[in-house]
Amino acid sequence: HGSSNITIYGQVNASIDSITSDNGAAPGNPLRETTANHLSSNESRIGFKGAEDMGGGIAAIWQIESQVNLDNDSAGLNNPNGANVTPSGVGSSSALAVGTRNTFVGLSSAKMGTVLAGRHDTPYKMCTRMLDPFRFTLADNRSIMGHLLHDDFLGNVVGYVSPTVNGMSVAGGTVFGSEGVAPVAPAQSKSTTLSLAGMYTMGDIYGTVAYQSVKRGAAPGTFGGGAGVTPDELNALKIGGSYSMDINGMPSKVSAVYEMLDHKNVGGNAAIALKDTNYYFSGELSVSSALKAKAALTIAGDTTGVALAGNSGATQFTVGADYGLSARTTVYALFTSLSNDTFAVRRARLGPQSTARSVAGGFDATALSAGIRHVF
Repeated sequence: HGSSNITIYGQVNASIDSITSDNGAAPGNPLRETTANHLSSNESRIGFKGAEDMGGGIAAIWQIESQVNLDNDSAGLNNPNGANVTPSGVGSSSALAVGTRNTFVGLSSAKMGTVLAGRHDTPYKMCTRMLDPFRFTLADNRSIMGHLLHDDFLGNVVGYVSPTVNGMSVAGGTVFGSEGVAPVAPAQSKSTTLSLAGMYTMGDIYGTVAYQSVKRGAAPGTFGGGAGVTPDELNALKIGGSYSMDINGMPSKVSAVYEMLDHKNVGGNAAIALKDTNYYFSGELSVSSALKAKAALTIAGDTTGVALAGNSGATQFTVGADYGLSARTTVYALFTSLSNDTFAVRRARLGPQSTARSVAGGFDATALSAGIRHVF
């Protein structure tokens, strides 16, 4: 019998947020701008994972990770596009639904790579999440980047991650389509998903290229679709990278991501295709061994393929700082501003875990946030 081990891990992350936003009312209307204060739980989680040595360099691996809500909200910042079926119990602040986050079983080999099945981040998400220094806060760059079901973790995944050879590795994943119990009528197409990423690391340089395609169907139980959904196709391509350096002996990093989104067959009309181009830039500067200053800029270009193609972009700018109280505990503060152009309706994460706020064109929001994060 091989040896086995179990590791308990996670993070608890809470912040006090003050969000000021307009609701699209006419200028001068006293209801145009509102301010709300929130206590938010930011990707708090607990997980259990383990491995069993099977011999021959192969290990069986498993992981069960669950979302933990420190506030009274059930959405969380963990899955901005809501691609997973909500497990029973998530809607209650007093309930803990098991396995709501990355939960899987698989086999791993240092020579052959890792194969897993279950719920997991897509390779498209995995390859650039670490480039966002505000990823565990309401200033997460997914207000603009990776929307339309891309920067998510998904259920029904079968995935593969290769070993790293000369700094290079690849990852791929697919999602099973409809698992509905009812027979699938000819008109009820199943969904299909393919996600691919290549990563390269050489010293202080990191680079990645990723592609993802989601074809939504109307079959019962289908991912990202189901009854009432018009089948369409969501494609995404991104190129990203970072460069780490020392400035006056302190570690620092700059990162950038370019993303192109292509939405085909919009509303079931094969003649309509929407395209978006997004850009992301961030910098992290260590002021001391404990204090780190951060800044990020996310830009969405105008959407093409619609009548109001012009003046439909958006911009989010964030500045903040982290202060490490210990190796596991960090306090942080930030200011972020999201501005939509006249015809833009980007969905803001600026709210009490809000990921799908319905807004009018030209919606703007700013927020101040201060919080504490402990990892274990």
